[in-house]
Parts: sequence; structure tokens; C-alpha cells
Amino acid sequence: MSETNSVTYARDCTCAFDEELAAGVAVRHQRLRLVIFQEMPGLWVARGLEHDVIGEARSIGEAVRAAVRLIVAHTGFDIRHDHVPLSAFRPAPQNYWNAYAAGTPVSLQQLGIRAPAEWDICPVVTRRA
Repeated sequence: MSETNSVTYARDCTCAFDEELAAGVAVRHQRLRLVIFQEMPGLWVARGLEHDVIGEARSIGEAVRAAVRLIVAHTGFDIRHDHVPLSAFRPAPQNYWNAYAAGTPVSLQQLGIRAPAEWDICPVVTRRA
């Protein structure tokens, strides 16, 4: 990813849902930005901004996968109970938003992760949150 594209991706974090729109599918997508950082040697954390969900693991990819599994599980629960998805999770503290703004964007595709339906997940790796 070029530096210009990285900056655009980090700021806008838009995913193309043109196929669904062209097909007339009424899907409500929500965005969740993830800030990924190394808490200590051997422990990576992926933390959501709009909804303060957390995934932890030994690698960046596994930490993001853990966060995505949590998002999928809670979204399913919330939908079954007529709640807004992830409404129980408040936004992350300001220092994580600041860390996201200073981070380097990565795509889920680079990590070998498929975005869950109805979610636009935008991960960024940073030195410290």
C-alpha cells in the first residue's frame, strides 16, 4: 500500500460495498476501527474505538481474529435480542483514538482475515496506546 493510500485508508477507512448496493441489498454496515499494539513481549492487543472491545493474542493477526470473533458473537446476540449491535460497549478512551491516528493502517486481507458481514473493520498498528 502506498503512503498516500495508507493515509487515505487510515483517515477514511472505507470499504467498497458497491456489489451489495448494485444488487439492491439493504445491508446496514457499521464501522469499527481497531488499534493494535504490543502490550508486552508476546502479547498483542486489538482494541475497538467506537465500541471498546478487546482481543489479545501472541500475534497481530490472532489478536485481530479474537476481536473479530467477539464482534461476531456479540452482534449475533444483540440482533437476536433486538438490540443495536455492540451497544453495550462504550467508546474507547481518548488515548486509544490518539494512538489510532498515529498508527499504520493494515488491511484485514493482509492479515488473512475476512470481515464479518455488516461490519467495516479498519485496523491500524501502532507502537503504544
